[in-house]
Amino acid sequence: MRVHPLHPLILGVIALTPSCRNDFSAEGIYRGKLVLSDGSKNVKLELLANNTALMRGLFDCVVKGTWEKETIVGYRKDGVWVSFDFPKFRILMKMKKMEEGLILSDLSGRINGRTILRSLKLKEEKPLFRREG
Repeated sequence: MRVHPLHPLILGVIALTPSCRNDFSAEGIYRGKLVLSDGSKNVKLELLANNTALMRGLFDCVVKGTWEKETIVGYRKDGVWVSFDFPKFRILMKMKKMEEGLILSDLSGRINGRTILRSLKLKEEKPLFRREG
């Protein structure tokens, strides 16, 4: 049997194609610990199917926001952006998918009316939010 010289290349492309897609499901409940300069907070983050996010523990109340899978020029990566808008400021959480859940890779905020989101420093960087269930 004769093999065409392009067959190995075609097989390689087919094998790599599934790894480029964003098939993970981010919906679920995640728990993590944020260590801030004023103490640590146990945070519960719920990502609902309708792209609504709920957060408990960082503030004295339940905070409602939105989430979406990370997109770069039409190409999806295995990450999630979660944002919460308050009357005077906005918070954005950039999270990356891990086997156990999501890692908070960047936490940024800004005062409303300002154009630049600034990264907030955590005492313990890149905390893991473990998926429940």
